[in-house]
Amino acid sequence: MSGDFKGFPAAPFAQMPIPPNFFNELLPQIDDLAELKVLLFCFWALPQKQGDYPYLRLRDFLQDSALMAGMQSAWPDAKPESTLLRAITRTVDRGVLLVPDVSV
Repeated sequence: MSGDFKGFPAAPFAQMPIPPNFFNELLPQIDDLAELKVLLFCFWALPQKQGDYPYLRLRDFLQDSALMAGMQSAWPDAKPESTLLRAITRTVDRGVLLVPDVSV
């Protein structure tokens, strides 16, 4: 533990909506730290997107240095990009995240 965290800022600060059933239905099923970090990143990043149908692209994940550092710490012996892809795949397989069907 590095102990670099200095605490949360004093209110007011932006709220991050997390659906209540995340805590009692989904969280008990998650057994992979990288998957949890990906989901929390999505809860933070999606509300920042514009439009009626916000979405994230793979590059949104890859370009976030804090998330990628988290991928490295989740599985130190793997490449962060591989850990990220595995974590995203797990969330898609669970039905939590959706991936567009790009087949023609």
